[in-house]
Amino acid sequence: MKLTGVAVSNGIAIGISICVDYKFNIVNYQITKEDITRELKRLENVIIATIDELDYISRELTGNKNQRDILDTHKMILEDPEMISNIKKILQEELVTLEKALDLNLQEIKEQFSEIKDEYFSARIIDYQDVTSRLLKKLYKTESDHENWTGSILVAQEITPSQVLEAYKNHVAGLVSIHGSRKSHSAILARSLLIPMVMGLNDEECDICPQEVIIDGKAGIVIVSPSREEKEKYQENLAEINLKNQELALLADKESITKDGKKVPLFCNIEIPEEIAALERMNIEGIGLFRTEFLYLDRQELPDEEEQFQIYKKVAEKLSPLPVIIRTIDLGGDKIAKSLKEVEMNPNLGLRGIRLSFKYLDLFRVQLRAILRAAMYGNIKIMFPMVSNVSEIVTARNIILECQKELEAGEIEYQREIEIGTMIEIPSAALRAKEIAAKCDFLSIGTNDLVQYTLAVDRNNDLVAEYYNETDPSVLYLIQMVCQSAHEAGIKVAVCGEMASQEKFTSLLLGLGVDELSTSPANYNEIKKKILQLDTKECEKYAVSLL
Repeated sequence: MKLTGVAVSNGIAIGISICVDYKFNIVNYQITKEDITRELKRLENVIIATIDELDYISRELTGNKNQRDILDTHKMILEDPEMISNIKKILQEELVTLEKALDLNLQEIKEQFSEIKDEYFSARIIDYQDVTSRLLKKLYKTESDHENWTGSILVAQEITPSQVLEAYKNHVAGLVSIHGSRKSHSAILARSLLIPMVMGLNDEECDICPQEVIIDGKAGIVIVSPSREEKEKYQENLAEINLKNQELALLADKESITKDGKKVPLFCNIEIPEEIAALERMNIEGIGLFRTEFLYLDRQELPDEEEQFQIYKKVAEKLSPLPVIIRTIDLGGDKIAKSLKEVEMNPNLGLRGIRLSFKYLDLFRVQLRAILRAAMYGNIKIMFPMVSNVSEIVTARNIILECQKELEAGEIEYQREIEIGTMIEIPSAALRAKEIAAKCDFLSIGTNDLVQYTLAVDRNNDLVAEYYNETDPSVLYLIQMVCQSAHEAGIKVAVCGEMASQEKFTSLLLGLGVDELSTSPANYNEIKKKILQLDTKECEKYAVSLL
């Protein structure tokens, strides 16, 4: 049986499936007011025990320091006063058992998150499910059995981040999540740890477990009880992939230089700090895009300056002296409606990127001060998202100057000289790239949004997917225009969108004048290999033929 889902993390895995969802028969009966004290004490004890468990798992993750941060997120949820208060309120008002109170609390959180019409943020509910499951397992005294995980395929309704970490530690071959999002913590961790994963099958897991299963993480396919021919085919493919990965790994010490001697700096995009551990063996040249949206997830309150400073500092120190380009918060109003009380009918054309930062200046200043302080510990650069005109760059630069004065007045150390750049994602910015380049130290093209805004095509809408064309002449013309404007201003231009991670576009981008590429970690060595095979003159001819 062949099931089609969402391709989340590349790779092929073959093994026996094991279902790891924990089913609890929630105790549901009325308690008396005299029982409340007992249930509150149980709540206190189970939270302490679960935090101790997370601390133990964190210590056991030897060599995966960054991955431990995800467990800290779960500890933050467990220690959240608002959540604890709500559970206590349910106990006292509904007079139900602690088990039922935990279940009702989770249902309320699910309802709150369901109102957020954004895949990235609605995916955060998985972390709350993970924490609730841990609490219930403690109450029911159940334990997961990891002894038989090695070489298996883990299956669950929704794979949680801690399950991904446990899978990595126990050498699981692959992951299948019946539901879930590519933008979830679980998906990001699977990609950074290079574990093949497929999500969104929309089939019951009982159809999958326990049987032999093949996962094709690149195609988003799960084959249950494969035929001999199918198994042999994928075994051959897996052997080829392993051989290819071994060959690509040998490129780690090679510079990304074309056949005719042109150096093409090659960087990586990351979404969460946990990904850095997997990059160390790849000998990358830096981070071309550090998305900071993760800081605003899984929480009732916005991150303060000190928390952000510590995170940016750790990343900068880890990679120093390599560059780390931090993109300021790139969220639409709908994405953080719970924190900022904004609701929009069309968020893609609304309050997002730099516009949101200008509306919520305190939020922006906190992030900028944290970045300026962290830049003392490494080669950090600042990049602004969704800029549409040069006046926005001028305004943003002035705000940075104000933040520097605030830090100076407080006698707080900060980086006085820091490179500042912008994303080119909106056609209006591309058309005025000459003026924008004059105010920047570098430019980076976000091809995902540039394509969809230029062609008026929602890249996440299957109904118009056929109209989303990265090689449309109008898109290529804008990319070439941006490169020419940047070079006239004496600065470099990179591409950090999806096009940079696909080798079929590498020669085209170099031919259009792109200086640098920033790819997903999984595609880094593949793009480096492609660069080594290219001749820049041939790339330029190819680009001209498509314009």
